[in-house]
Amino acid sequence: MNRLSSRQRKLVYLCGILILLIPIIWLGRPGAGEDRGGQLAQLRTQYDLGENQLGKVDPTSAAMNLVLLGFRGMPPT
Repeated sequence: MNRLSSRQRKLVYLCGILILLIPIIWLGRPGAGEDRGGQLAQLRTQYDLGENQLGKVDPTSAAMNLVLLGFRGMPPT
């Protein structure tokens, strides 16, 4: 029927997840000081896409984003 046991399948899945996480972690590294960070951090600084470029940020909204684990709704227009 199936050549792999349940434990072997779980190990294969775990290895696959780890292999897929490596590029995500590498690209998303935050930049700090002399370290330029990952590709996303470099693009963020190149195009000035930080939160400080958004203008006046409502502290209540920022707190709700942290409470809701960083999920963001549609931006107001």
